[in-house]
Amino acid sequence: KIYTFFKRIVVSLKLNSLLKRDNKLNAIFLIGSPLHGNIGDHAISIAEMKLLREIKNKQIIEIPGEYYNLCLNKIKRVVKTNDIIVITGGGFIGSLWLNEENMVRNVIKAFPNNKIIIMPQTVFFENTEKGAKELQISKEIYEGHKDLWLFVREDNSFEYCKQNFEKIKHLFLVPDIVTYLDYELPKEQRSGILLCLREDKERVVSKENKLQLVKELEKLNFLIKETTTVLKRRVSLLERQKVFEEKLLEFKTSKLVITDRLHGMLFAAITANPCIAMNNSSGKVKGVYNWLKELPYIEFVEENENMLEIANRLLALE
Repeated sequence: KIYTFFKRIVVSLKLNSLLKRDNKLNAIFLIGSPLHGNIGDHAISIAEMKLLREIKNKQIIEIPGEYYNLCLNKIKRVVKTNDIIVITGGGFIGSLWLNEENMVRNVIKAFPNNKIIIMPQTVFFENTEKGAKELQISKEIYEGHKDLWLFVREDNSFEYCKQNFEKIKHLFLVPDIVTYLDYELPKEQRSGILLCLREDKERVVSKENKLQLVKELEKLNFLIKETTTVLKRRVSLLERQKVFEEKLLEFKTSKLVITDRLHGMLFAAITANPCIAMNNSSGKVKGVYNWLKELPYIEFVEENENMLEIANRLLALE
């Protein structure tokens, strides 16, 4: 409790500069951006801020999710009725990541008179008693808002929302916001195979299957390097661009990426890097791949497909 008290004071002081209003302009508040180590989530916020800053005559104010949770009352005092609230995109609407889902619910309830836009999301409620219970809670809150705009990034989420959130009038199917980014990185020599696989509750590839995969890939006689898009440390708003570009460069300098991370696939896509993509537990990788399937250097594989054959084909691409 003492730690939380002092943390709230520190965050409140940081928010003073973030919340400084230009009284001549209405504002767009981007709420929920990360301070944790998931670089995919930081890429989403970078893309969102790029898009929002292109809107004329609006002040853009970014509030990390952690700050929002600690200092809601302070934020509410600054937001005007004509301001727009934007909730960051990602893969956390549903019952898998309840801390983030609860933040979304809280924002919707806290700003009943503002237009609220949820940036491209995956929506996934587990087919369990817990999932059904959480769906009902979210349904009541989401459908209870008079001006909620929900953007989802793959077909499964779109169909699910049409069936389960019937009263949301503004529902749209769009690509993941990271596809809005376009990076000209330094031309570097490509080498080796980069393996980027999940270690969390969304994983589908077991440790045994991963070992078997590495054994198969060794037959190609390339150096195999493992990486992750999740750092074991916090990443501040000031350093996220640098951290993101360093990770992009790591992807770009490999001859082939193999990943079950959605943003691992997207990092390969925006750096024009050959990539084999595998699914995760919520199905979002396969869903978002549908936006990329025209790219000859990105291939989605099911578990029983011949990985070596596909790897050889992609490695042969210029």
